[in-house]
Amino acid sequence: MAVGLVLGIGVSTSILYLFTSSLISRLGKTADRARAIALGKPIPPVEYGLDEIADLDRALANAAARLKEIRQRESAILDGVGDLILSLDSRLRIKTIGETCERHWGFSKEILLGRSVLTLLDPDYREEFRSAFERIAETELDGRLETSISRADGSPGVFLWSINWSASKRHYFCIARDISEARRIERLRQYFLSMAGHDLRSPLTAVSMDLQMIAAGIRGPLPAEFATEVEEMDRKLAKLIGFVNELLDLEKLEAHRMPLSLSAVSAGSVCESALENLSSSMEQSGSSIRLPEDDLLLLADEAKLEKGLEGLFSSCTRMARGESVLEVRLDRLEDKGMISVRVPGLHVPHNEREAIFNKLRSASPGTDPDRAASPGLGLAIARAVAIMHGGEATMTDGSTLSLTFPLYEGDDDDSLQGQTEHRERVE
Repeated sequence: MAVGLVLGIGVSTSILYLFTSSLISRLGKTADRARAIALGKPIPPVEYGLDEIADLDRALANAAARLKEIRQRESAILDGVGDLILSLDSRLRIKTIGETCERHWGFSKEILLGRSVLTLLDPDYREEFRSAFERIAETELDGRLETSISRADGSPGVFLWSINWSASKRHYFCIARDISEARRIERLRQYFLSMAGHDLRSPLTAVSMDLQMIAAGIRGPLPAEFATEVEEMDRKLAKLIGFVNELLDLEKLEAHRMPLSLSAVSAGSVCESALENLSSSMEQSGSSIRLPEDDLLLLADEAKLEKGLEGLFSSCTRMARGESVLEVRLDRLEDKGMISVRVPGLHVPHNEREAIFNKLRSASPGTDPDRAASPGLGLAIARAVAIMHGGEATMTDGSTLSLTFPLYEGDDDDSLQGQTEHRERVE
């Protein structure tokens, strides 16, 4: 009996050992399959069985097949679009990226994975780039950022980033659009406009002076039948010279070559001054502008503000239909003051409201192009002046155009200091 007991215990122990070893081995293989799935590697074939471990292995195999299909679709999406799609972790290291990275940045996908995107930036802009991403993560709002990337061959490329932060995954999902060519064309266009303006102003001024001398009889007697035509020519030429001057002013404003002299400015008084400067053109248009009775005290450069309002009022008058009465409103928005003009009869589609401020827009976006004139350069000048002051120019409901400027906060000079810092950042 003792021998049988010993043999029974030995056999039981051996069976238990073999069962445990087999169980541990199978569980180890299952863990290897799970790790392979997590790393995106192929998994070994699933062994046949009817127990729970075999069921788990089959579930993992099905998950691996499903994940492989999803990764293939993701890769097709990443590689099929023209823009560069990538994801970054919280430390801005590249986790996923499309094959188009080699076309856009000159680096292969294998080189970029796991690398910090900051290494592709100029060292002077890395902290600003990091701070922008951190603000997006803190606010959990989508963001846009324009920055220069150093390609593999050393050439710079300008990219516009659309950034979305996922708090659950702790990842940034980004789309980087190459706008290098667009920026190059914009620079060439700016250069052309600047050169054209400078080259045109001198001969146009000389021609205008000749016409004025002819009209005054300095060059000899002027037949009566030609006097009216000469006056009309001089009027049209003055209008053209005014357009060239506006073009040059806009070029200076956009290049931030016109320094600001900030002080407390009455918005109502500057609106009245701008309206007086436009009195002659207002009479010709048949429209009128109604100013508000209330007032706002703004922190602004009075001369620049007046120029911006002249541009806003003149463009709104040009776009007004018939003998319209345009209403001006002054509103307080926290630390900003808003100057708005409503143009009766004007309706700009939502997708065209941003483009209306484009200085090269040739036609009005109004619904009746036969009656609605082009806004000209006035809106572009108004926007440039608002941006110089740290504000913005917007179109809200299709018929109302608005400019925002900082409010004057008192005698402590805090608002003045803030605007000075903003101007230095812009420059």
